[in-house]
Amino acid sequence: MKPTFLLCGGVGWCATNPLRYTLADVCNVGKLREHHYLYYLSGEGNNKAMVKHCQTNDAKTSQPIRELLNSPVSIESYISYYKKLYDSTDIPIIADGSGCSNFMLSEEFLSKTIKKLSEHFDVRSYMIFRDPVRRAWSHLNFLYFRLEEKLERIKTDNRNISFNEFLNSKLNKDWSGQYIQTLEKFQRHVNTLPIVMEELWEGDTDAELELISTHIGERVDTLYENVFSPDRGVINASGKDGHPKYFDSNMPRYLRDQWSSDRLELTPDIYHQMKKVFQPTYDAWENKFGSLPKYWGRPYNYQ
Repeated sequence: MKPTFLLCGGVGWCATNPLRYTLADVCNVGKLREHHYLYYLSGEGNNKAMVKHCQTNDAKTSQPIRELLNSPVSIESYISYYKKLYDSTDIPIIADGSGCSNFMLSEEFLSKTIKKLSEHFDVRSYMIFRDPVRRAWSHLNFLYFRLEEKLERIKTDNRNISFNEFLNSKLNKDWSGQYIQTLEKFQRHVNTLPIVMEELWEGDTDAELELISTHIGERVDTLYENVFSPDRGVINASGKDGHPKYFDSNMPRYLRDQWSSDRLELTPDIYHQMKKVFQPTYDAWENKFGSLPKYWGRPYNYQ
């Protein structure tokens, strides 16, 4: 019997980390969840995440990724990495958690990759989605306040543009609006389960976990905490220079990527402004599934 291989198709800032923790007992993503190897292999990405992992971890921890880096850049090296990962523990499923970059793989590359992987693994996939406006807001907040991005803006424009300028420049270029198009791209080549973040954490959780368990072939009963759902809005993080602190507001350290992203309040006016841009995403979802998921399409009252 072939090992089950689970390919995460995205989407970033939709609770991919809490979902990973939820699946951790049955699904092994390795020490570096987001290595972005397939995007690198496709010629579009780079190996920065893997290099950084090797530079910031000890030799034993980084050995599997170091071996992958030192091997030829090929689908064969990728398959070998996951075979070794499968043999290294008793966890029944292996997974590539590089959601954001896998989301952007071309259909031609994805088709060839799935065919090759299927020679060795029982390949399945999933994608997790969140209200498009709130997802983009978290992503763009993260990008704007990230130090590397700030320095690049200053280098390019000799100034740090305002958030409103940044929002308007990035909003129409946000890659994640293609929810249905990308889901169907994956579904044409691999059995792919769409997961709605709000419905998993705030809807009928037991029914959603049952769908996930059936899809991956292993029982999942425990749902981990998710800062994005219920949506807390801006979390008071008054660290040095306005940067969030690890333990501020009693937020768990392992979800820092969530609670440190939203720095600015998503007001109803801004929500509706952004919704005009993402209206095709909402329409495509409703056309495919008949209705919008829980809480989608309207602003929250954070009072």
